[in-house]
Amino acid sequence: MRIDLTDERLNALHWAAVAIDLKASRERRDMPLTSDELAVHERYQANARSHGFTDADVRDYHAQLTAV
Repeated sequence: MRIDLTDERLNALHWAAVAIDLKASRERRDMPLTSDELAVHERYQANARSHGFTDADVRDYHAQLTAV
């Protein structure tokens, strides 16, 4: 799925999904995010929510990204 990253709303969705992927990847390698990284992760998730996306929307988009 290609999205227009100049669209602020879709940009928020994209980076929230990327943050989920980074967190999951680090946890699989037993290297959890630092407190600073976790704070940034939460900001990305909150930004997506502020643009009307639910956590399920972010997870669904993440699944589409990783299915490619």
